[in-house]
Amino acid sequence: MGVWNGDQWIWKLLWRREWFEWEKPMVTTLLHNIQRNSPYKEREDEWFWKGEDKQVYSVKSTYKTLQNGDIRQENAVFGLLWKVKALPTTQFFAWRVISNRVATYDNLQRRGVLLSNNNCVRCEINVESVSHLFFGCKVAAYVWKECDLWVGLSSVHHNIAASNFIQFELQGTNKNYNILWRCMWVAIIWCIWNQRNNIIFRNARVVADEVFTLAQLKSWSWIVYKNLKALFSYSY
Repeated sequence: MGVWNGDQWIWKLLWRREWFEWEKPMVTTLLHNIQRNSPYKEREDEWFWKGEDKQVYSVKSTYKTLQNGDIRQENAVFGLLWKVKALPTTQFFAWRVISNRVATYDNLQRRGVLLSNNNCVRCEINVESVSHLFFGCKVAAYVWKECDLWVGLSSVHHNIAASNFIQFELQGTNKNYNILWRCMWVAIIWCIWNQRNNIIFRNARVVADEVFTLAQLKSWSWIVYKNLKALFSYSY
């Protein structure tokens, strides 16, 4: 974990594997934070709790700390979402996905709806949840992989909608570029849901390539509809 160099503590963290690209900023933040809290050689270790002014741990202060953290993350996610240049209907649907308020089979069961089968209609293996339907299913995973290949990326995607949305950006580009790029995230979410409904209600086939192509077309049409100048070219 580290060594003493005279009276100064030097952190030397060992990692079990190489970092993914989306993990590198978090590692940098971690190293920055722990460097500010190095141990003192002539001082005995002690515990204190930052969630309370008296620095004494309590369940109540823990709950408040977790709630405030969730609210801050939620505000950050939705602040980015409302800036995306997509149609309001699709933005609202993306909000429902991130908030886990979509009528997936597991959510319907929690509301007391009786179902003969709650498995994903595409892979027919796992229970259909927001996490599985939009990110974990092999069909969804293929669509996200195609999106990465389209712009020359290689990454591992979160299965939690909020984290996936935050992760969905192009490194080394400006904020306005990523606002446009996140149109693609909303489009993929929207097209995955529409394909799922077409399979259920119209007996459509499972075609992952079709979902990705439709997402490209929709995101581009939204940008044009908003009268914005595209900062990147599309090829189909």
